[in-house]
Amino acid sequence: MIENKIKKGEPMMTQQCRKQTIVWRWLLSILGAFLLLNQSWGQTAFQDVSKEAGLAYQGESFGVCWGDFDGDGDPDLYVNKHLTWNNPPSLWRNNGDGTFTDVFAKVVVDTPENVAWGGGDCHSAVWVDIDNDGDQDLLQVNGGGGDRFEEPVPDMNNRLYINENGKLVDKAPTLGMTYGGARSQLITLLDYNNDGLLDFIDSAYAKTKTAPGTWPSTIFRQLKDHTFRNTGPVWNRYGTSERHPESGDGSANFSLFIGDGVQQNNLWTAVLFRPETEGPSSLVCGGFRRVYDLSQTPFTTLNIDAPSFSVWDVQVADFDGDGRLDVLMTTKFGSGSNQLRLLRNTPQGMVDITSQAGIGGDRWGRVWSIVAADFDNDMDVDIFVTTGTGSGNTPDVYLDNDGHGVFTAVANAGGAAGPTGTNVVDTVTTVDYNDDGFLDLYVTNGYAPVYVNGKAVYNGPSQLFRNKTNSNHWLKIDLEGKQSNRDGIGAMVFLRAGGVEQVRLQNGGCHTRAQSYKRLHFGLGQNRSVEELRVLWPSGIVTVVRNIAADQTILVREDNSQPPAGADNQPPPVPDWRQRPVATGSDRIAMSCIPVDDPSTPVEYQFQCISGGGHNSAWLRSTSYEDTGLLPGNTYTYRVRARDGAGNVSAFSIAATAETASETPGGHGDYVYLKNLLSGTYLRVSDDLRVKTSTVQDDHAQWKFRTVGEYVILENRCFPGKFLTAREVWDIRLSADQTAPESQWSYQSKVLTSVKFTGYNLTRNNAGGTQLGHNTTERGQWELIVIE
Repeated sequence: MIENKIKKGEPMMTQQCRKQTIVWRWLLSILGAFLLLNQSWGQTAFQDVSKEAGLAYQGESFGVCWGDFDGDGDPDLYVNKHLTWNNPPSLWRNNGDGTFTDVFAKVVVDTPENVAWGGGDCHSAVWVDIDNDGDQDLLQVNGGGGDRFEEPVPDMNNRLYINENGKLVDKAPTLGMTYGGARSQLITLLDYNNDGLLDFIDSAYAKTKTAPGTWPSTIFRQLKDHTFRNTGPVWNRYGTSERHPESGDGSANFSLFIGDGVQQNNLWTAVLFRPETEGPSSLVCGGFRRVYDLSQTPFTTLNIDAPSFSVWDVQVADFDGDGRLDVLMTTKFGSGSNQLRLLRNTPQGMVDITSQAGIGGDRWGRVWSIVAADFDNDMDVDIFVTTGTGSGNTPDVYLDNDGHGVFTAVANAGGAAGPTGTNVVDTVTTVDYNDDGFLDLYVTNGYAPVYVNGKAVYNGPSQLFRNKTNSNHWLKIDLEGKQSNRDGIGAMVFLRAGGVEQVRLQNGGCHTRAQSYKRLHFGLGQNRSVEELRVLWPSGIVTVVRNIAADQTILVREDNSQPPAGADNQPPPVPDWRQRPVATGSDRIAMSCIPVDDPSTPVEYQFQCISGGGHNSAWLRSTSYEDTGLLPGNTYTYRVRARDGAGNVSAFSIAATAETASETPGGHGDYVYLKNLLSGTYLRVSDDLRVKTSTVQDDHAQWKFRTVGEYVILENRCFPGKFLTAREVWDIRLSADQTAPESQWSYQSKVLTSVKFTGYNLTRNNAGGTQLGHNTTERGQWELIVIE
C-alpha cells in the first residue's frame, strides 16, 4: 500500500501537483524495476573505453593474444602488428586499474640475429605455459616473407619467448622450432600424444614459387627436455596430396579436422574440439575438407560429412544447451561463402542448423572473426561477429541467444558495432580486463589498408569495449594440470547451477590469428551459487567441487578426487598393477591388475590405451587383458580403472608402458615383400588372405604372389623361380580381375625399395582370393618393401 501524505494549508493546486508527482514517481519506480529486471535477464551494452585504457592504436594488427605474463592475476595484451620493421609489437601490461602500459621494449629479449635484422613478418601468437613451470610463455609464428625467399630469413623465424622471472627471452633456436622458411599462419595448441607436454600445430602455406612444396604445415612435438621435434608434414598444403605426421609413440586423445582451402589453398584455423562429453578430443580446421582420427597411427580418415567451402574462423561451444559442443564457422571461399554456418552436434553427426538458428544468409555482408561467450551472464552462449569488405569495415554484429540456440541481432551490436569505412577488420577476442565478471571485447581493424589517393592508409582503430554489466551472477575458473599439461588444454568443464548444466572446453582461447583470455567463464543468471563443478582432465582424472559461491574466480587443480562418499556413490579403490603391460609378441601386449575390494559387487575393470594407438578393453570381470593387432616395434601406454556394481567408477591407475617386439622377415633380404601400411605387419601364408588369384604385370612378364618361407613375395609367372628384387626396374600394374579394368593402375619406379600402392588395398573377395579394392578396410593399404 502507498500512502500519499499532503501537508495541511497548501493550496489545492499545490496538493494536486503533489499528487501527480507522487503518482509519476510511483510509475517511474515500477518502470525502473521492470527495466532492471529486464536487464538482469540478459540485456547487454558495450562502451568504447580504448582511449581511457591507453589502448588507442591505429595500424596493422594481426596476432592478438591475452595472457597474464607477470602473474598478477590481470590479463595483459600482446599485439604483434604484422610487419614490424618500423612498427614494433606492443605488450600492454594491465595495471589493475583499467589502464594499460606498453612494456614490450623492457620485457622482450630477442636473439642477436633478430635484433640485427630488426623485424619480422609476424602472424599468429599465443600465451601458453609451454614448459609447465607455472608462468606464461609467448609463442609466435612468422610468415617467412611470403614466397619471396628460398632460404630462411633470420628475423622471420618463429619465436618462443620463455618467461624468465618476467622477462620474455626468445629460445626458439635452441629449442628447435624456428621453422624460418615457412609461411606460418596459425598456432593450435594440443597435447596430441597425451604425455602432459603441450605440442602445437604450425599451420603454414607450403611454398609454390621459390621452392615448391617445401615448408608445409607440421606438428612440433615437445620432448621431455622441453625441446621440440618437427614430426613432419601434417597435411600437404601444396597441390592435393596428403601426408601424415610420424608419431613414434603414438597419439592418444585427438582427432583432426583438416581442410585444403578452396581457391586460395588457405588453412585458416584449427580449434580444439571434443564432440562427446567423454572420449577423444578433436581439432576443427579451416576448410573442413578432411577429418582425421589421431587415436591411431597412421592417421585414419573419419566418415564425417564435411562442407565444401573454406573456413575463415571457428568457435566451439554448446549453443543450444543440450550438453554437446557445436561448431560455428565463418566461411570465406566457395559455395555459400561469406556467411555464418552453425553445425549442431547430434548423436547422428553434425547437422547444419544455420537457418533454424536465425543466422542464415548474407544479411551482414562478409563475416570475419567471431567469438562465442555468455556476454550477459544469462546461462547461454551468445555470438559476436565482425564484418567487412575488401575495401573497408562494415558494422559488427552482436547476436543474443534466447536460451535455445535461436539468435537475435541486437541494435548497434549493443554499442560495439565499431567504425565503418576504415581498414578491414582483423580479429575479435574476449577478456574480462577489469575483473567485474562480465566479458569485454577487444576488436582490431588492421588486417588490410584502405587506399586514399592511391596510397595505402592504416586508419582502423583497435577498440576495447567494456561490458556495462547487469545484475546476473558469474563464476570464472583457472585450471592447473598436474598429470595433464599445466594449462589444462583439452579439459572439459561441466557446471550445474539452478538445475541447469553448462559445458566449456579449455582450448586455450585460440582461433584465427587471435587468442581470447583462457580463463573459463560461466554466467549464472540469478543463481548465487554453483551446485557442482566437474572437470574432466585430458589424463582421464575427474575433479569435482561442490557448493561454490558465485561472483568469484577459483583455481581448480588436477587430482584424483571424486564425489564425496554416500550411500550409493562411493567409488571403488584405484586398481594397481599386478603385471604391468609386457609384450608377448610383435603384435600383442598383455597386462593384469590386482583385484580391488568394494562392497558393491561385482567389480569390473577397463584397461585403456592412452598412447600408441592401441585398443581399450570393454568392462571385464577378469583382471587380465591382452591387446592384439598392434604395430611391431611400437610403444604403447596403458592404465586401468574399476567400476562397482552400483556403477561408480574409480580414477585411473598410474600409466605403464610396453613396446612390442620388432618383426622383420629374414633370410631373403633382396626380395620385395608385401607390408601392411596400417598394421606394419607383412603378408603371411597363414593370413586369411589368399594370394593366388592376383597378378602383377609389366611389358616383359606377368607376376604372381608366391611365398618365401612364411612370407608373401612376387614370382615371375613366365619364368618360375625368378622373384622381383630391389635391383630391377619395372613398370608395375596390379590388377584384381582381368575383367575389371577400372581397378588397374601403374606405378613407375627406378628402384623398388618402397613402392606404395596408394589408394588401393588388398582385401579378401568372396571366393577367398585377393583383390584390389578402392575402399579402406581394416586390412589397410599395402606396399612393396625390401628388407635389407
